[in-house]
Amino acid sequence: MPNKKALIKCPRCLGKGHVDQKDIQRLKRELFWRPGPLCAYCFGDKKVDAELPYFVCPSDIFLTSDLNKEERERYISKDPEMLKRAYLYREYIMTLLN
Repeated sequence: MPNKKALIKCPRCLGKGHVDQKDIQRLKRELFWRPGPLCAYCFGDKKVDAELPYFVCPSDIFLTSDLNKEERERYISKDPEMLKRAYLYREYIMTLLN
């Protein structure tokens, strides 16, 4: 019998399936995110693998709903191309903020 993964309530949207202004303020991402219909951390599922917060911080600025499910999985699995893209995105955003 295959092992079932332990699931936890999404730490980004707190199990709502979408990110609202309170979540954005709690995670201090006012300059990076907007409320939306889909949480990019749980992809709207309201729960995530219990291990995910060890790999990707819930407040990660790159993990947004602009990524499709394949890109999201590649980023979470530390695909080198996606990590480079995330680095360049962060650099670009920080340049805009300075």
